[in-house]
Amino acid sequence: MNFMYNTFIKISIVLFILPFINCNAYSVSPSDINKQTLSPISLISSFAKNKHLIILAEKNEFKAVDPMNDIFEIYAHVDDSQILKFEVKTEHALPVKSTNYSSQRIIRSNISGSHFFKVMMEHFLNVSKIHINEIEGHWNYGTNLKIFNESKQSGKTDEEAALNTWTGKQAAIYGYTSVRVISKYSTSNNVFTDVTVRFCKERNTTLPFFNFRNTFHSLISAVRLAV
Repeated sequence: MNFMYNTFIKISIVLFILPFINCNAYSVSPSDINKQTLSPISLISSFAKNKHLIILAEKNEFKAVDPMNDIFEIYAHVDDSQILKFEVKTEHALPVKSTNYSSQRIIRSNISGSHFFKVMMEHFLNVSKIHINEIEGHWNYGTNLKIFNESKQSGKTDEEAALNTWTGKQAAIYGYTSVRVISKYSTSNNVFTDVTVRFCKERNTTLPFFNFRNTFHSLISAVRLAV
C-alpha cells in the first residue's frame, strides 16, 4: 500500500512539472547549462527508477536534477569525437547580509557528485550505448583545481595530479586512467588557474610474443626441405 502511494505521489509531481519544461531538443555546451533544458523523454519511467533524480535525456545529452532543489544538477554532452564533457553542481553559496559585514552560507545537495556521475555514465554506456573515447575535465575554480594545485606543489606530475582529482577518480572507476593535458595556465607563483585535461583508457601497446629463435630454425628447415 505504501509503495502504491509513494509511486502515485512521484508521478503526480512529475506530471505537475511537465508543463513547465521546454520540450525542444537542442545542442549546447556545458557553459549553457543554466540556459537550456532537455526533452523529457521517458521522464516518468526514469524518475520512478531513480528515486533521487529527475532525468532528462537524449542519445548524446544528459541532464539530471535534484528534485528537492533544481540548482543542483549534472549536465553532460558527448560530441562528434566521442569526448564526454560535463558539469556537475552539488553546492551553492548564498549571500548572508548583516549590519557590519557580508558573508556566504553554503548549501549542499543531498545527491552526491559521485551519484550524479554514476547515473550519467550508466545513461551513455548502457542506455544510449555511446562509445566514449575521452572524459574531459576543465577546471578554473573549485575542488578539482584545488586538488590539482596541491598535488603539483607536493611534487606530482601533471598526470598524477589530474588522476588525484575528484574527476580523475570518477573516470578511473570506468577504466579511464590515462591522462592527456590539453592546456594549463598558471600565475608567476606556479599556481594553476585554468587546467584542461582528458582521461582515456590505456591503449594496449604490447606486441604479441614472437619467438625469433624458433622462427629462424623453422625457416632453415623449410629451406633444406625445398633443396
